[in-house]
Amino acid sequence: MSWDEAFLYAFENDVVVVAAAGNRADGTEQVGAPATIPGVLVVAGVDRDAVASTAASTAGLSISVAAPATDLVSAFPGGDYKIWSGSSGAAPIVSGLVALVRAKYPELDANNVINRIIETATQVGDDNYSPDYGFGLIDPQKALSAKVALVKENPLGSLSQWIELYRKSQAPEDVPSGTINTPIDSVEPVVTSGPDSGNLILVLGYLAVGAVLLSSMLRGSRRRE
Repeated sequence: MSWDEAFLYAFENDVVVVAAAGNRADGTEQVGAPATIPGVLVVAGVDRDAVASTAASTAGLSISVAAPATDLVSAFPGGDYKIWSGSSGAAPIVSGLVALVRAKYPELDANNVINRIIETATQVGDDNYSPDYGFGLIDPQKALSAKVALVKENPLGSLSQWIELYRKSQAPEDVPSGTINTPIDSVEPVVTSGPDSGNLILVLGYLAVGAVLLSSMLRGSRRRE
């Protein structure tokens, strides 16, 4: 099964797909597949000062939002805990937020869950969009409490329309296979559908850590202003 088929199947079954943007520390200078697939919630990483990480993130026009990616505490095999950095640490934090939004608003489809997270993100700089931060830093509190208008389509684009426009005009040998960017200490993009009782505790842990880090960053940023 190709990425197109797998992701299209996910979208058709109301799944929110979250992917890490990749890391400059691995030699990735810009976002690559599968984080370039339309409709995917792509997560960039910021450091403790809420600044785009020079090592644990990358840049690109498909980035959706940003989340903490530096000095994260995570469980490792063997019952160990380590501090590490990478956009694959930021992606689970956003996945946790997705789970919380779906738990609080079970009536929302995937398109509106994505839109709520984007619309409530804290803008960085003067522009509405940045290739380093996407639509901004996630704001868990606002994502769970703000009034957000409903949408009918995924604000990050339609994979089915993209396939119709571009893939069918390519010969099979011309279709790029892409490579998954390897984060600093982790690997896979995160795919989350709805809140699961077994996984919710884990994602809540990620989200709690991310929320604390993000809150500290924003307070520090306001003090400097």
